[in-house]
Amino acid sequence: MNKAVHALAAVTLGALALVGCAAQNPNDAAIVGNTQVREADVDQTVAELLAATQAQPGQLRLAVVNTLINGQVAQQLASTNNVPLTDEARAEIVKQVPELVQLSQTEGGRRYVDNATDYVIVARKLGQDKYLTECSRMQISVNPRYGSWVPDACQLSGASGSLSRVAPTMPNP
Repeated sequence: MNKAVHALAAVTLGALALVGCAAQNPNDAAIVGNTQVREADVDQTVAELLAATQAQPGQLRLAVVNTLINGQVAQQLASTNNVPLTDEARAEIVKQVPELVQLSQTEGGRRYVDNATDYVIVARKLGQDKYLTECSRMQISVNPRYGSWVPDACQLSGASGSLSRVAPTMPNP
């Protein structure tokens, strides 16, 4: 009987640990406040940007997730600080960075460009220090596959949350 109680306790603790790991929906790359950054949006944006650039897929994926998170941060800060986010303001920034014109030709590219320019608009209006301070106070959770969120820098750590490590290779004799 004692073994059964210990086994039940172990299974219960294991299940609780797994529930803690599954608190975030695996279909979300991140959650900013109550807004989801969906994996499907990340996938589409990455695929379309890869077709338009020579970027490395892994690096591009992290950049896209970081940009989409900061876009949501900017949109929420714009709302609370009465900063208008208009197509005209976005277009003004795009004119300053010609590469963004090409990227904005697809839905995923447009999503990326809009989020990137929203960040620029809000950071300029509030000032970088105020933007970072307000961002650090926001509730942001990130899918561990993208690393962790660094609130004071308002960006991803870049270090994957994966527990896997590349096995060392044996030197050739």
